[in-house]
Amino acid sequence: MNMRKLIPVLVFMFLLFSCILKPFEVIEETWPDGNPKIVKYYKDEKKDVLVKEIRYYESGSKKIEGNYLGDQRSGQWSFWYPDGTLWSQGVYKNGKENGLKTVWHKNGQKYYEGNSIEDKRTGIWKFWNEEGELIKEIDYNKETGN
Repeated sequence: MNMRKLIPVLVFMFLLFSCILKPFEVIEETWPDGNPKIVKYYKDEKKDVLVKEIRYYESGSKKIEGNYLGDQRSGQWSFWYPDGTLWSQGVYKNGKENGLKTVWHKNGQKYYEGNSIEDKRTGIWKFWNEEGELIKEIDYNKETGN
């Protein structure tokens, strides 16, 4: 196919898929100054399929961000301190923590990390102090008899 004929086709396809894949944004709640507090993204304008949520602090910095599948938390969710420093990241499936969870001290040093299955801690979880020194390990398989 001639390149000149291919370019309009590619542009048309890009525009078509851009419109189809873009979620519908709804500001559900605002702060007194009018800035968004809770923003939800839906599959389309019908607002019957929630796909993402972002919550903000009054300062405007992000507080929580994550995706939904079937009205339940799904995939990676991230949480921040008010100053914008990452506080926590975890993976969800069917609305429950499933996978690696990492939490950081306010100074950015890792606080603890481990895996969960169906909201229950499993395997070895590690804990660090604010200086980044490993201070404790807990094997939740031994603790719970798994």
